[in-house]
Parts: sequence; C-alpha cells; structure tokens
Amino acid sequence: MLKHFAIVGIRNFLKHRVSSFINVFSLSLSVGCALFVFVFVEFFYNQGTSHENSEDIYIINREILINGKSEVHSGTPEPLALALKSDLPEVVKATRIRDIPGHVRFGSRVFKEQIRFADEDFMEIFSFPIKWGSPLALQDPNSIIISEEAARKIAEKESPVGKTIQIKFLGSGTEHMESFTIGAVLHTIDKKAGFDFDFLISYQKQPLSQERLSNWAEYNNATFVLLKEEKDLEKIAGTSQKFVEIQRAADKDFPIQNLIFQVLQTASHSASDVRGNILSSAALEAYIVLIALAVLTMVLSCINYINIAIASASMRLKEIAVRKSIGGIRSQLIAQFFAENLIVCLVSIIAGVMWVELLFLPGFKSLISNPLTIDYLNPNLWMFFLVLVVLLSIGGGAYPAFFITKFETTAIFRNSSLRAGKGLFRKVLLTIQYFFSFVTISSAIVLFQNDSFHRKLGWGYDQHDKVVVHLAGSNYEQLKNKLSSLPIVEKIAGSTNQVGASSEELAIKINGETRSFDHLRVGADYLPTLGIRTSLGRDFNEGTSEVTSAILVNERFVQEMDWERPIGKSIEVKNQNYYVTGVVSNFHFKPFSEEIEPLIISVAEPKDFRYLTLNLSQSPERSDIALMENIWKELNPDDPFEYSYQEDVFQSSFLQYNILAKVLATAGLIAILLAIFGLFGLSAIRVRSRLKEVSIRKVLGGDEKHLFYILNKEYISLLLFSIVLALPAAHLAMTTLLGIATKYPIPITYIPFILTGLLVVGLSILAVGFHIAKAIKSNPAITLRTE
Repeated sequence: MLKHFAIVGIRNFLKHRVSSFINVFSLSLSVGCALFVFVFVEFFYNQGTSHENSEDIYIINREILINGKSEVHSGTPEPLALALKSDLPEVVKATRIRDIPGHVRFGSRVFKEQIRFADEDFMEIFSFPIKWGSPLALQDPNSIIISEEAARKIAEKESPVGKTIQIKFLGSGTEHMESFTIGAVLHTIDKKAGFDFDFLISYQKQPLSQERLSNWAEYNNATFVLLKEEKDLEKIAGTSQKFVEIQRAADKDFPIQNLIFQVLQTASHSASDVRGNILSSAALEAYIVLIALAVLTMVLSCINYINIAIASASMRLKEIAVRKSIGGIRSQLIAQFFAENLIVCLVSIIAGVMWVELLFLPGFKSLISNPLTIDYLNPNLWMFFLVLVVLLSIGGGAYPAFFITKFETTAIFRNSSLRAGKGLFRKVLLTIQYFFSFVTISSAIVLFQNDSFHRKLGWGYDQHDKVVVHLAGSNYEQLKNKLSSLPIVEKIAGSTNQVGASSEELAIKINGETRSFDHLRVGADYLPTLGIRTSLGRDFNEGTSEVTSAILVNERFVQEMDWERPIGKSIEVKNQNYYVTGVVSNFHFKPFSEEIEPLIISVAEPKDFRYLTLNLSQSPERSDIALMENIWKELNPDDPFEYSYQEDVFQSSFLQYNILAKVLATAGLIAILLAIFGLFGLSAIRVRSRLKEVSIRKVLGGDEKHLFYILNKEYISLLLFSIVLALPAAHLAMTTLLGIATKYPIPITYIPFILTGLLVVGLSILAVGFHIAKAIKSNPAITLRTE
C-alpha cells in the first residue's frame, strides 16, 4: 500500500509540473528560512557548552545602581576571585580575565592584537585543547599561549613553540615592551566555546601594580569560578555577601548591590544585557525577529499549498469519484494526498538546505563575518527536520486532503460543475499573504530611508575631513609637531577619549548627591579642532593653571541639573572641586540609537593621550596618508600605523541597523515572491477553469478589455482590500521598529506605502496577466469543440 501511495504521488508530482514547482519553490524558501534560524538560534543558544565542566562553570557579574537605575556589569573587583577560592571550599578553581591592547612583534612583522591575561586555573577550568606545547605553559609568567590562527601569522604551518615574540602593552598608562616564549598553541577554538582569544598570558604579568591588584575598587573584565557541584551555588551566593560589603567600603561611588552568578551554559542567553560582557551572544530581539520571520514564511508557503490544492480540486474530482466507485475508502484517499504532500515536503527540505548553504549562510557571513555552518551530525538538526516534515504535512496538506475527499461520488458524476465552494477560505488566505508582504516590504523601505537619514543628520560638529591617529606611546608632542607641518593639516589636537568611539563613566558629587555621567578627557584644543562650539561661557583656556580645575558640560547636563546659571557651578570628583567654565552645544557622542545624554568634559594631560585628531583642509588622498605614515614610522618604528576617520565612528551602529533593514528586505522579498508565485499558480488554475466562459463571451461579442476586467477583478479587489487592511498595520510596525532602533527616527511619509503598493500591484498584474492574456488570445473553436 505504501509503495502504491509513493508511486502515485510521484506520478502526480511529475504530471502537474507548474503547481509542483510552485509548491516546492515556496516551501523550500520557508524551509531555508526556518533552517537558517535554527542554525542561528542553536549556535548562540549553546554558547559555552563545549567545555567539559560547563554545567559547573560560573561567570560572576556585578549589579550596581547608576543614577537610581540598576545595571549589570561584567567583571568584578580584582581580589574577588582569589578570595573566593581561598575562603570557600566549594570553589574548586577561579580565574580573572583582563584584556589589554598590544602590539605583537615577531621578526620584522608588527600587528595590533588584544592580549588576554588569566590566572593559571584558566586552562583547568576551560576545555581548550592543545595542538602543540604544554597546557602548563600559563604557569610560567614568561610563557604565552596562542591560538592556531595566531600561530599561522607567526610561523605559517610550522610549530612556533619555543619561539620568542615581543609585546608592547598599550592602554595601561605605562606602555612597555616585554618578551615571551611561546609555550603552547591551541587547536582551532570551538565555535561554541562562548568566547575566544589569540594571545593568553599569566595574570602575574598584568601591567598593574600589586597595590591596584589588591584594590577592591579596581575591576577586571571577567571572573569565572568552577564549583564542585551545582547545589553549592546557593551557599556561595549567600557567603559572598561579605565580599560585597568589603567592596562597598572601598568604592563608595559605584557600590555593588549584588553579585550575580550565572552558569556558563546559559550565561550567553542574557549576555547582551550585561555591559562589557566578553561572552558571545545575540540579543533577545534578534531571536524574536528571526523566529517570527521564519514562522511567517512557513505560514505563507502553507497558504500557497492550500490555495493551489483547493483551486485544483475540480481537476481531481473525477479521480476521486472513480477511486470511490471501485472500492476506495476516504481514509485511503486522505492517505494518498498526505503521501503526495510528503513527497513535496521531502523535495522542499532538500532544496531548502541548498538555499541555506548557497545563499543564506554566505549572505549572513558577509554581513557580520560570522561563519555559521550546518552540523549534519547534530541529532537536534534531524529532530528539527522531522518536526518540520510533520508540521508541513499537517499544515499544508491536512485541509486540502480532507476537503477534496469529502465529495460524494454520485454528486460528482451528477454535477460536473461541482467546485470548491465560493472560495471564501481561499480568498482569506490570499489576503493574508498580501497583508504580510505589504507590511514587511514597506517596513524595510522605511529602515533603509532611516539609515540614509541618519548618515545625513547633523552630528552637532563637523565630522568630515578628520583623521584620527591611534597613539602608541608618549611621543605626542613630537608627532604633533611633525604632522602639523603637512600642508593639508589645519588643526591638530590630542585626547584620551575620542568623541563617538570612547568615553568614561565619572562619579560626581553635586549638592550632596552622588551621580554618574559620561565623561570625556581631551586636550585643551580638542573641541575647536572638531568644531564643537560653546553656547555659554568659554572653552578651556590653554596655558593657565585654571584649566586643571575647569570643566565643560553640555546643554543636556544643564537641563538635567535644572541650572539657570551654570557658569561657576562646582562639582566634586574624588574630594576635589571642579568648576563649570562653559557649556557646549549638544552633539552626538553616542550612536543615534541612544539619546544625547548629559556629558562632562575635562582636560587630560598629554601623557594620557590615546588619540591624535587632525582637522584637514580637504579629504585626504592616499599620498597624504602615506606622508602621515612615514612620519609615524620615523618616530615609532616598532609600532604599526593605525588611523581612522571621525565620520566612521558610528559605522558599526549603522552596520547593525543596515543588517536589520536587509533582513527585513529579504523577508519582504521572500514574502512577495511567495505571494506572487502562489497567485501565478492559482490564476493558472482559475483561468483554465473559465476558458469556456471566456470563449462563449468572445463568440457573443465580448471585447478583450472587458474580458480582462472580468478575469482580473477578483484579484485586484482582493489586492486593494489587503493593502487597505495592511496600511495601519504597516504604519504601526514602522513606528515600533523605529522606536526600538533609534531615538531620532525619520518622519514616516506616504512614499514607502506608494512604492510598496506599486511593487505589489505591478508584480501581481504580471503574474495574473500572463494567464489572462493567454486565455483571451485562445481560439474559441478549439476550446468549445468538446461541447
């Protein structure tokens, strides 16, 4: 019986090529979307699970109050990890992690890398397999463990173990160079390890004094502990409260409210909500959007299948009648239709895998450089395929199977005009398709418009023709003097922080209340170099003693403090008073997804400068950059020349926003393709069923325009109804998306609705018009000769 079902199913699949192609195309697209979402969710959801003891490894975060709001930050006080290990027997191992930028030199090659420091327990807590060398290398302060990728940079295919590299540590305030012997090389780090690194050094080599390492007001990047058993967590969490009290006494500006212990297996699920987290993660919004889009495409594909199956019911009514008249029972007929649907599903899954491998994964990698792959040995993947087959078989095939087989044999033979009712259900499904197509496409258009709007929006200063050189040492004055001599350079200034790229949190006391604000440390001539203007008071007065106690604030800060006369107001920072000498106009120092916040600006000493900003007379050419690089190499032969453009500081934010727009545009394109292909197949069947009506009307004198209207009015009316229904939903979706994505949205106009409407209507007319034109041009003599 099963063999018979399969043979008949394959024959019908090959016989009805158009409807089979449309069903496979639409279902394979939805399968591809669902499979891609599965790979994405499974990858990020299982971060941290590749370690042998992942269920007993915990990362510790700290909860603090910032201006009355609770925030969770990664990293804990420096002494905490060792204190937990020494005081609590339940803590088997503990390690601190700190990341510092550095310049790595091997021979004549120099490249900038992120250097990770960790305690010797690190290699025992985590399962990072060694390819060459010894896992005990971290116990030697003069050894370094590197990744396989870093090894390829140094020695290509050979083992670099035993070779010496020099590292110049940056960003610690005391740049210095040290030599390390490569003690071990890791195998390629598992993608589900939770985090990765290229250079790992003993925590003893931290470029911090022992006094700072024992200070409860100093913080690392992350702290991990390995517990004996999961049940020990409750005891440790309660006992650790005494360390919270120690921290509160040491750092009264940012007292810890709670220490949060999260098991590594699930820590990545909320890692995006933790500031400064080192774990790989995806935001909850990403899960929701992708899963919703996968479900949407699946629903639209099933709608196509149901629509075409119902519309083609009349073509199979006689088949049903004959089968019933020779003894076929309804359950067998239903099984036959499910078998045919199963064949479509299996072919669609194979095609869907090809969509993912050839299009979706490469496209996703090009957007965020994340090498997601399909693991065909993953049992969860095959369970996913099984669930997908069941859902598609039931969702797409159940209604047509029960609907088509319900007609009685005598009714079919007695009334050859028996059809699938008035088609109300089919019209509802078609309306749903166009509804979602209109909403997704118009929303994508708005996001692209908003991206362009942000790029043209005023930043509050002139970000153009500004080159930012990343300093590597303390030779600021020499470099400034040399670069100032270039004809293209108009102004030049140094800073510890760069507007839009880095800032600090500063705890201040004002009117007896401690609050935290964003803080920029810059050179006295930095603001004029960027074109940031004061709206009240004066800029920093370089060369006077007053500059060390002067601060500037932005207009948003004045508004927050409700100051009528801000000039001369004082604030206290670490028991020292500072006085407001000027107010700068509001400018964007954070991406447009965030509102302009209160800001404090103070003067930094040249020895603390990390950036050198050049205001140029015109956009630099390659020759100009080459001249800058030559000057750099003359003064810093051991450091690579690094520079950026000020107008690119929000590029990562723009990229994330652009990714969202492209994802929605792709979803909209898929939705409209599914709707158009479904309409193409549906109209083919519907027009074919009305060929005799068209022929009779032509014989009786009906002209082509009238015939085109009669055959087209059903689809046009449904389309217009769908658009009217989708307009408020689309507007709501756009408003919601922009509200989530940015604090400075573009005003929504009628343009996205018009463009989407023209696109949808135009494609629909093409899809239906092909069959209608073919029917109108048909010869009535051929169509009616069987009557």
